Amino acid sequence: MHSSPPFSREEYLRRQSALLAQIDTSTVLLVPTNPIMRRSHDVNFPYRASSSILYLSGWGEPNALFAAWHDDGEWVTALFVRDKDETAERWEGRRAGVQGALDNWPVDRAFPHSSRLEVLQAILEKRTTVALLQGFDKDVDEFVIEMIAERNRNKTVTGRGPSSLIDPFPILAELRLRKSDSEIEQMRESAS
Repeated sequence: MHSSPPFSREEYLRRQSALLAQIDTSTVLLVPTNPIMRRSHDVNFPYRASSSILYLSGWGEPNALFAAWHDDGEWVTALFVRDKDETAERWEGRRAGVQGALDNWPVDRAFPHSSRLEVLQAILEKRTTVALLQGFDKDVDEFVIEMIAERNRNKTVTGRGPSSLIDPFPILAELRLRKSDSEIEQMRESAS
């Protein structure tokens, strides 16, 4: 786990801007990281974060979610991350925590991972579309699908909440094909 992202803040902000420029302002972007995979009773496989969340924010810890939404004329970005936990950190390694994410990563806001559904509820109620990388966070997947189903059932009653789901992966994949100078330099260093 890095104490800060491997690329500059400006590099990540450029990547985020390039992605968000291709997404409608009525959309919420949700990019969860890979789950922890259990090997046996109390042993996990070595953790590897999702390439998508690494690309957008440099965040490499498990149980995280990168989110972006348009608010008051500009995009807002956030990370939902694990809280600091001294006991767990003895076994699993250091955690940046909410304040560490806010101080050291290229996002506007940070929240505890445990509050993600509650915070997303308020954000999603004001949006019409969700761009979600599915299959990484079962709780978020189910929550979003249920919110869309509820909106579609009660469309005439409330008129609030998302009514459609899109996959942001094709846009992310296309952006990741074009390397910046700093990415090329890091690739050269890795190869030498």
